[in-house]
Amino acid sequence: MFLRMLLAALVAAGAALAQGTVEIENAWARVLRVKQSPHEKAAEHEHRRPGEIAWRDAYSHTTENIGDQTAVEIQIELK
Repeated sequence: MFLRMLLAALVAAGAALAQGTVEIENAWARVLRVKQSPHEKAAEHEHRRPGEIAWRDAYSHTTENIGDQTAVEIQIELK
């Protein structure tokens, strides 16, 4: 279940970066609430930057909400 939620978060992450709202930010984490409208497609983007730690190689991708309802996700970025 966690893996499925993580994958869903990653898939929708880039599309809504411009629509992201910072819910919490402190010395340990930043929490974003991100929304993607129905049938909205995001521009190609990347998640990993040089010097950051990640569990997989860098890649770029795009996302699209193919549903009929707004997709909402919570992104947690550990600092």
